[in-house]
Amino acid sequence: MPNSKTHEYRGHHVTVGVDQKFPSDKFSGNYLVMSLGGSVVCRGKTAIVDSENVVAHLAFSLALEAIDIELRKPDY
Repeated sequence: MPNSKTHEYRGHHVTVGVDQKFPSDKFSGNYLVMSLGGSVVCRGKTAIVDSENVVAHLAFSLALEAIDIELRKPDY
């Protein structure tokens, strides 16, 4: 992901990226959640918004929520 940062949260790697939509001044975010073992848990995109800062926070929040949902799933 261009323009991305990786964080660790509850045993997962979270990579969040922001893309500018040229020629406009709008931004979209994307996230990738991977287990520490290297398997992809989930990925997603945000809506297109006017602020780079807002879209980065939105993508990060969505990724953390996805991890929390994944961890709440029962083991069958």
